[in-house]
Amino acid sequence: MTWLSFCARRPGPSWKVGYGTGDRRLGEIEGVVDHTEEGSQAGAYTVLDGPQQASWTFSIPKVGEPIQHYELSKITWHAGLPGDRRHDTSLIGNLTLVGKEHEGRAGEPWTANQLHWSAKIDVALRALCPAFGANPPTLRKNMWEHRWLSATSCPSGRNPWNAKFALINEWENPPAPPPKPEPIQEDDMKLVKSTESKSVYVTDGRSKRLILGSDFEDAKKVCGDVVVVSQAYLDWLWDAKPVTVVGIS
Repeated sequence: MTWLSFCARRPGPSWKVGYGTGDRRLGEIEGVVDHTEEGSQAGAYTVLDGPQQASWTFSIPKVGEPIQHYELSKITWHAGLPGDRRHDTSLIGNLTLVGKEHEGRAGEPWTANQLHWSAKIDVALRALCPAFGANPPTLRKNMWEHRWLSATSCPSGRNPWNAKFALINEWENPPAPPPKPEPIQEDDMKLVKSTESKSVYVTDGRSKRLILGSDFEDAKKVCGDVVVVSQAYLDWLWDAKPVTVVGIS
């Protein structure tokens, strides 16, 4: 069973999945299709729970957490009506792509909440589904609009693709952490404070570390008396947290 932990669960009707071919494997999922609900979330639930041949895996409301209706292994009916598996792109979309409905209608941009959760779902699926994650997010390859697969205007030009791709890239490729500072050696260390503050720091002239009261006497034995410096100089020193100070436990 594959349910995303950050999504609420609201299962859809059990009969609204598949084509008699069984479930799909995560390795068969190649991407996502973004849709617009063309109405409210309550209206979308009416469609999902009703007799219409329509189902999808995720709903993303304007406000609040996303909702998952089916396990990822279930083939939902979101990109067209059943057809020949070899020729009907709508059916292929259903088989290999995950459907995500976004609350709202034409002319309404996604909310910040929808952008956040839509991108987060994509990142989670790219991590779970090797074929989806094998390539960077690419339009018409692993990131789709419904209208590119079926004769429809959905998702009505609502998708902020550039902002979404930037967010996915930020989460998948976080900046490298800053380099770990070199230990401050005994012969380099000084204790400094500014005239504007009572706080005392140990510094090597490049970085500084705040000396707590319990460490002050030990630091003074190693570094000598406190030197008064300007606040501007103190601000210029890089805050090293934590930093190894030889001779001070």
